[in-house]
Amino acid sequence: DTAIVDINTNSIGINDHSGKDHEISVYPNPNSGAFFVTFNATQNIGVIQVNIMTIEGKLLRADQYTVNATTFTHKYSDVEWAAGVYIVQFISDFGSEVKRITVDK
Repeated sequence: DTAIVDINTNSIGINDHSGKDHEISVYPNPNSGAFFVTFNATQNIGVIQVNIMTIEGKLLRADQYTVNATTFTHKYSDVEWAAGVYIVQFISDFGSEVKRITVDK
């Protein structure tokens, strides 16, 4: 069996290589508590789940969006995030991917 692991300084995790092209961004990073998540794909995204967790894995927020387009952007600014490192997990038909963000106060 062969496993493909992507190593990227901006993300942590294992990407699902099912032949579908996509790109995920979380910016600005670091930030002061407001940040954007962007998902770009070569075909309609469909349903995307965005989970925000503490670095210890405690789920702080879970949002699900239905996207009938190839681009999705959402601004998170409605929560007072404490300074620290957070994990943003994306789950979609394109696979699962995790990004790390830092909130500086």
